[in-house]
Amino acid sequence: MELDRRESVDLGDSTQWIRIRAARAGNPPLLLVQMGPGLPMLNEVPAFRRLALEDDFTVVYWDQRGCGRSLRSAAALSIEAMVDDTVRLLTILADRFGRPPVVAGFSMGATISAYAAARRPDLVSALVTVGMDIDGPAIEENAYRFALTTARARRHRRAIRQLEAIGPPPHLRPEQFATRARWNMTLCWYWTSR
Repeated sequence: MELDRRESVDLGDSTQWIRIRAARAGNPPLLLVQMGPGLPMLNEVPAFRRLALEDDFTVVYWDQRGCGRSLRSAAALSIEAMVDDTVRLLTILADRFGRPPVVAGFSMGATISAYAAARRPDLVSALVTVGMDIDGPAIEENAYRFALTTARARRHRRAIRQLEAIGPPPHLRPEQFATRARWNMTLCWYWTSR
């Protein structure tokens, strides 16, 4: 029996969205924590399907505060708030599935996952981190500088206008982070395809 459902979850001051997919009911849960707010995970199902994770796990794709369907929440962005959200979601998933999930975090999501696992190791059966961010302010500055420099080199007026409008980091409002993340992803593709 294939499982595929989207649902909202209340995580403190924020309503966020998850998508749960599995080839079979009863597979152990796996929570994917994306590369930071602004990068929707629910849209990444086709990419992750190629890894066949859903054959062995009940995969939980999560749009954290500040991105995708969860962008609608006006909740503030901070590492502490995202760690709190992760602990809350891990509690919900452990209760729902009767066991703690495996957690896979990527980039900023790896950092957030590690903090959550350190706070509540009882809620994580295994932790996999990929490309963990260590110096958040430096990463933000480099990401913004890359996006703006590439937009200017490509003469991409819309990107330049939007990036200059949000100004340099810190980008604490979800829409600021989403703007920077969107242009980083788009301009990274432009940069690598030249």
